[in-house]
Amino acid sequence: MADRDRPRSRHAEALAGLVEERYDRMVRYAAKRLRTRDVPQTSADPEDVVQNALKAVLAHDEPIGNVRAYLYTCMAREIDRAARNHYVGRGYESLDADVRLEDGPAVRPVDEADLRHVIDEALAGLPLQQRRVMLLTRELGMTHMEAAQVLGSAPGTVGVHVHRAIRALRVTLVGLSTALGRFFRITSPTR
Repeated sequence: MADRDRPRSRHAEALAGLVEERYDRMVRYAAKRLRTRDVPQTSADPEDVVQNALKAVLAHDEPIGNVRAYLYTCMAREIDRAARNHYVGRGYESLDADVRLEDGPAVRPVDEADLRHVIDEALAGLPLQQRRVMLLTRELGMTHMEAAQVLGSAPGTVGVHVHRAIRALRVTLVGLSTALGRFFRITSPTR
């Protein structure tokens, strides 16, 4: 396991230097490339493009000869993905996994009600527009295009709000699960 972690730590150090030196330039580069592809910022945020490219580099297990060149290649892929999503009416989404109750293990009804309460509280902490798009797209099952018509906005705007809401919910819920995991590990009897 330690051998597998070494390339990632090398990439992290190299990326830290690049981010420190060039982050603003990378965001401007992504914004310019998105504009040349006629992708508005309401459909794909250049910072999200850069962040997803950074995640892709960090996730790469093999050694990378030129981290900067590889990062810009990843940014180009992300820009292409953002343009494709924009042209089909979907917003640019994160590379992170989506948080869905259906993907989790089967839970007892009481646990499911408790979980729903926790999710409802996390949703209540979101800005109004993000709560609206989450209700329309996740609870009511609308597409981004349908939700955009209801809200009177662009489908890309809906996609951006969904992306940001999921990212905020993930941070909240993962933090909660980590805290609960530590609590249960501390209070659980030893085998």
